[in-house]
Amino acid sequence: GKKSLNEIKLRQDRMAHATEIVEQTKSHGWKYTEAPVTVRYTLYSKKKGQKMSGGVRILFDLFLSRFSK
Repeated sequence: GKKSLNEIKLRQDRMAHATEIVEQTKSHGWKYTEAPVTVRYTLYSKKKGQKMSGGVRILFDLFLSRFSK
């Protein structure tokens, strides 16, 4: 509920926040349900693409966050 949302403290940006939400939900012992989503990419985002360095940066940020707690 709303109380749970107020207790989640996000420190990561980009898509690393998604992992952080799941980790904090589990650590608090809260129940959750995953739901399917449909992602619609614009022509611009398809042309822009994603760089491999972005994924590496997310993994690095998550790794660092584990040791800074």
